[in-house]
Amino acid sequence: MAREVIIHGDSLDVISDMEDNSVDSVVTDPPYGLSKEPDISEVLSKWLAGEEIEVGEKVTTDGRNKPIDNAFNRGMTTRKNSHPTVKPVDLMAWLVRLITPEGGTVLDPFAGSGSTLVAAKREGFGFIGVELTGEYIPIIEARTGVKATNIDEGGDA
Repeated sequence: MAREVIIHGDSLDVISDMEDNSVDSVVTDPPYGLSKEPDISEVLSKWLAGEEIEVGEKVTTDGRNKPIDNAFNRGMTTRKNSHPTVKPVDLMAWLVRLITPEGGTVLDPFAGSGSTLVAAKREGFGFIGVELTGEYIPIIEARTGVKATNIDEGGDA
């Protein structure tokens, strides 16, 4: 059976505790689109260096210019997945198949609403998804059928 793990925690903490060669590919979409956030290359450079990333007040930059609210009813929508940057599962499945060896494990350190994890599972790969924002964890759990571990409560990867 393929390894299926969801971790509620900080990617830097999780990755630093992972064994070498424990994943076969990294397929992710780092956070972006928050006002007062630096250029994405600057964010990635800081993240990889383990530096703190200042994002300021979380406000959408898609023209609505309104505060981001609860993930389940953002803007009082009827959608069950209202993460602001949901990716098409078919696209993520193509990326996963492109770079992951047969039977491999995919890491998504910024799991968001879990599109990459759903794609990996659908394509028969294992996955490790890490998400810092607690309000997205129930969405990931519902989409994958996998219960998350909270690293702050003694769980481990």
